[in-house]
Amino acid sequence: MYFDIHLARAPFRLVAVCKRWRCLATSTSTLWTCLTLPALRNLTETHVERVSCLVTRSQQAPVDVIARWQWSESTETIAPHANAISRLISSLAHRLRLIYWSTDKESDDVALDGLRGPTPHLTQLRVRSASQSLPSVFKDFLPSAPRLKGLVYNSNHLGWSFAAQQYTALTLLTVWCSHDVANFSPIVGDGLKMLKLLRIVSNSLEVLNIGNSANGVTIGEGVFLDLPRLDTLRIRDWDWTRYLRAPALQKLAISNIASQRTAPPSDALQPFARVTHLELFMPCDATDIVGLAQLVNINSLDVCKVTWVEPDDFGSLSRMFFAEATAHDPSIWPKLKHLRFLTGSGRVPVSETDLVAFIRLRNEPAAPQFEERVVSRIESVKLSHGPPGWLVREVKRLTALC
Repeated sequence: MYFDIHLARAPFRLVAVCKRWRCLATSTSTLWTCLTLPALRNLTETHVERVSCLVTRSQQAPVDVIARWQWSESTETIAPHANAISRLISSLAHRLRLIYWSTDKESDDVALDGLRGPTPHLTQLRVRSASQSLPSVFKDFLPSAPRLKGLVYNSNHLGWSFAAQQYTALTLLTVWCSHDVANFSPIVGDGLKMLKLLRIVSNSLEVLNIGNSANGVTIGEGVFLDLPRLDTLRIRDWDWTRYLRAPALQKLAISNIASQRTAPPSDALQPFARVTHLELFMPCDATDIVGLAQLVNINSLDVCKVTWVEPDDFGSLSRMFFAEATAHDPSIWPKLKHLRFLTGSGRVPVSETDLVAFIRLRNEPAAPQFEERVVSRIESVKLSHGPPGWLVREVKRLTALC
C-alpha cells in the first residue's frame, strides 16, 4: 500500500475534461474516496487542499486512508501540513472503510482519535504506532467495528482494553509488538492481553500472525486456545505453540530457535504435524532441524522475507542447514515436493552444494545395495534472482528426473 500519484490525480483529471464531466464527477461521491498520502518529504500545502477536497466531495461515502510517514525523511517544516491532514483524518472514523496508518511521530496519532467511536464501515485496520507509551487511541478499547475483516497492529505495546463485543467478521489478525530494547524482554502483560484478544476472535480467525508478544511469558499451564477455522499461522515466538489448537491449519511460517530467549522443547511443533506448507522467514540454523522434523506432512517449503510487519525481515538459512537436513534420519519432510527461495538476493542463502546434495538424495534412484527410500521427489525448485548458471542447470536436471 503505497502512494500512487496517478491514482491520486485521476478524479481531478475527470473534472477537467468538460463542464458535463465535471458535473457528473463531482456528484459521484465514490470517485473521491481514496485518500492516499505521499511520503512525508513530498508533503505540501497542495496535498492538504487535495485531502480537504476529497473529504468534501466524497460526502458520506466510506473512505480509504493510506499513509506511510517517516519523519527521519524530512524536516519540521512539514509538520503543519502533517498536523492539518491528521486532524482531517480524525474526523472521518464513522466513514472509514480502510485505514493504513504508519508513522514514527507520536503527534500524528491524533489521526486515530476517532477510532474510539463507532466505525460501522471499517473492514481493514492497519496501524503502526509511534507511541513509546501506551498508544492513547487504544488505551480504552478497540473500536466498535462489526465489519472488520483484517487487523494489523504494530507498536511497542499491546495497549488495549476490550469492548464488550464480538468481532465475528475478523478473519485476519496481525500483532507485532516490540521487545523492551534495554534487556530484550517482552512487555509484561502482553501475553495475557494477546490471549484475551484471540479468544474474542477465535471462532472466525483464518490467518494469524504473531510477532514479539509472548516470548518468555507464562500464560498458564493447561491453558489452550481453540482456533477451529485457522488456516495460516505465522509466528515468531515458539512459546505460543503450547497454547494453540488449530486442527484446520495448513500453512505455517516460523522463525528459528536462535531468535528465542530460551529454546522451546524439541516437540514444540508436534501439534502442527498436519501442516502442508512451511515458510522460514528468519535465519534458521541446523540446530532447528530437530524441531522442524516434527512437521512430517510438509509438501512445500518457502524461504522468504516477512511481508506482514515493518520493517521487513529477510529469511535465510545457515550454510549448513541442508547438510543437516540431508543427514537427518529418518528423512526430514518425507512428502516435500516444492522448494522456493524468495529472499530476493542473487544467491540462495545456503551452501549451493548442500542444496544440490539434498535434491539429489530425493530425486536420483537409490543404488541397488541400498533399501529404496520412501520419500517424495522434489518436483520444483524456485531459486533467488541471478543464481549461478551451474546451479540452475543441475537443479533443472534433477527435477526432470521426477
